[in-house]
Amino acid sequence: HNGGQAELNYSYSGHIGAWRWSVTPGLIWKSARLVDYYYGLDDRDGVDTSLYYEGRSGWYPSLMLQVTKPLAENWLLLASMNWTKLHKGMTDSPLLAENKI
Repeated sequence: HNGGQAELNYSYSGHIGAWRWSVTPGLIWKSARLVDYYYGLDDRDGVDTSLYYEGRSGWYPSLMLQVTKPLAENWLLLASMNWTKLHKGMTDSPLLAENKI
């Protein structure tokens, strides 16, 4: 696709007893070429012309929460949750039904 992506993240972490946690908000930018490669539709896709779509570049937010706790010397409990809200240059594509992951 010859496109590009950039991410800007900040991570803050701490602990409560044996539990360790981190929160990482971020901003992600994807180029028009990258978005069009994955979410665009044109004559190569063999779909009706009314569904043609050309992806656009844009920024969108993300948030990650991780929690860990040691269980034994070689065992660790890890829980990770991620949330991403996709930008309009992606969500306007007929290939997507949702605007968040």
